[in-house]
Amino acid sequence: STKGSQLSFSTFVKAEIVKAVPKVMASSLCVIALVFALLTSSTAGVPLSAASVPEEKAGYISPSKDAHLFYWFMRSYVSDPSRAPLVLWLQGGPGGSSTGFGNFLEVGPLDVNGNKRDHTWLHNVNLLFVDQPVGTGYSYVDDNSAYTTNEDEIARDMVALLAGVEKEVPGVLSMPFYIFSESYGGKMASNIGVAVAEAIAAGHLHLQFRGVALGDSWVDPISCVQSYGDFLYINAQVDEEQKKGLDSYAEKMDSLIQANKGVEATNQWGAQQQYMENVTGGVNVYNFLQHGAHPNEAVTMLSDPHPLFRGLKVSERRQAFSTAACLHHA
Repeated sequence: STKGSQLSFSTFVKAEIVKAVPKVMASSLCVIALVFALLTSSTAGVPLSAASVPEEKAGYISPSKDAHLFYWFMRSYVSDPSRAPLVLWLQGGPGGSSTGFGNFLEVGPLDVNGNKRDHTWLHNVNLLFVDQPVGTGYSYVDDNSAYTTNEDEIARDMVALLAGVEKEVPGVLSMPFYIFSESYGGKMASNIGVAVAEAIAAGHLHLQFRGVALGDSWVDPISCVQSYGDFLYINAQVDEEQKKGLDSYAEKMDSLIQANKGVEATNQWGAQQQYMENVTGGVNVYNFLQHGAHPNEAVTMLSDPHPLFRGLKVSERRQAFSTAACLHHA
């Protein structure tokens, strides 16, 4: 929480964020659940009987001359949305579309078939989805030099995006503001949180910033991959020999990272994922109780564009983009 100084939050993130990373990925859901319970305990009002489609606003904000970030804001169903929290949802990847994955597969009001989702977070909060870094989903560049190449540049673009949202979306300045993330989004969220806190302290942003939540965040890769074997073993997904196989991949990755061989370590991670899928019958890495391929309709739908995106003023330049950007994990 940042009920005190915004700079104190910046200091906290820099010093403490890694300590919040769990050794077993599943337990990280407790982090996001705890913070979500705190933010939804506000006195925003009793949820109304929700219509399928909320009040919304979408469009482009350009953090630089050649970069164009696509955002999609959805107003909460609560009786007084101006008092409900505003949650910025960051997907992983990098390259995962928040307007696709996060919206249609996880927390938005509709699923990929246009059916109403009863458990949408809009019952409690306002939602802001952003396709970022630039080049993800419906976000695009006019020149390749506008692509971001590191976390600081990603954070810089997001501060500019939020400054635009302050101007374009009525009522956001009164909403307690939180950044939520999953997977690689957690790595970006921690840096973006610091940048937002610093921008507020400097008078460049005016949001009511309250905190950051990291869900299954890819901020400590070795701790994550080392936990796969133990976690799947104690949940009866693999036997002892298969656990040893998963552990051996993790040991190889650790050695490669220590040797500063990032590409080789990433390839070893891919091999571990394939081995895990083979020995578990295709366990879903997002939910170990499910087996089979993770649904990707929210990715492929973006290339149409899908009818659910009609009226959102999506750039024609992004209507035929390759889904490879959303499927890429680095």
